[in-house]
Amino acid sequence: MGLYINLDRSPERRAAFEEQLSALGLQSRYSRFPAVDGSQMRASGSRLRPGEIGVFHSHCRVLEYARQKGLCVHVLEDDALLSEHVVPVLEDAVAANLF
Repeated sequence: MGLYINLDRSPERRAAFEEQLSALGLQSRYSRFPAVDGSQMRASGSRLRPGEIGVFHSHCRVLEYARQKGLCVHVLEDDALLSEHVVPVLEDAVAANLF
């Protein structure tokens, strides 16, 4: 199973990423996971920018979700650029039970 992280306020990034998935025949293997919007969080005293805070919390939440469901997941962000080689690599990893 694959999950990709995407902010609710970024439908254009979602569409572009889903277009990549579709072009590679991976749309059925990945689902959207709503990202944490760091601009909506308070992080007093942190030197991290809001986007960095959001990314950190998004990854923590997606991993917690997978743990609760007992899933092994491949996590991507919506700005990942996928190569045509990703399909055979993923298939080999699944066949070798690497996940």
